[in-house]
Amino acid sequence: LVAATQRPDANVLNPQAKANLTTRIGFRVASHYDSQIILDRAGAERIKRVGLALTNAGGQWRKVQCAFVPDEATGEWVTVMPKTESVLSDIERSLVAYAIEELGGAFKINALYQAHKGQISQRKLTTLAQKWERRGWLTSPASRSDSRKVTSKLLELCPNPTLSAQNDDTVIRVLRGDTAQKAVIRTPRAGDTGDTAKVGITWPVSAFQGVV
Repeated sequence: LVAATQRPDANVLNPQAKANLTTRIGFRVASHYDSQIILDRAGAERIKRVGLALTNAGGQWRKVQCAFVPDEATGEWVTVMPKTESVLSDIERSLVAYAIEELGGAFKINALYQAHKGQISQRKLTTLAQKWERRGWLTSPASRSDSRKVTSKLLELCPNPTLSAQNDDTVIRVLRGDTAQKAVIRTPRAGDTGDTAKVGITWPVSAFQGVV
């Protein structure tokens, strides 16, 4: 949500509205009253230079210099932007794929380390799991004996992972649409029987704690 106004009004920018605006920027305004409405503090009325603004960044109030970019310039910039690279590296995609196929969605450090030995150290794997947990890509373990779980956020970043561990012939994908229909699928293998031999093993995403 992006909201902008040249005449701040307390009846419009009420506490409920401002609670949904996590970042607020105040350019030069006419009075401390206007600054108070926008930023919950005075200060924006004392700004002198054009393009200078007052905002709270990292818990500290700062003056930041802003620039005006016309729409036509924005369009030109977008057309020459390079293609966005994958958020995850090859080894990270492999870790996610292995966790889904072999570990039922659990991000078990020891098992993942053994499967990817020589590609990532156990220390880096632990650090990665902690970072992904903070980002909400992995669930928090229910207890010290439980493992983190892969979430739907992480699956969206890795829709077609390529395994570089033991099962490089495995294809995993997430069926999008109705939550009740979401599933993670792997291709059939030797030894599979019945319907599994035709379509592979299907795990409902809803069966994974914290995934849906």
